[in-house]
Amino acid sequence: MTQRVVPEFNQENLRELLIEHYRLVYRINKKTIEIVTVFEGHRQLKQRDLKK
Repeated sequence: MTQRVVPEFNQENLRELLIEHYRLVYRINKKTIEIVTVFEGHRQLKQRDLKK
């Protein structure tokens, strides 16, 4: 697994885990971690994929 800042947005609190062929995108808040989306790794993350 690889953990990194989401390159499409370059926001320090928006991270992703690369798990085999999938990207798990999560947001780090002050007291919580929110899973934003999980999708196939070949796709690019777009603004509409984010909840907030």
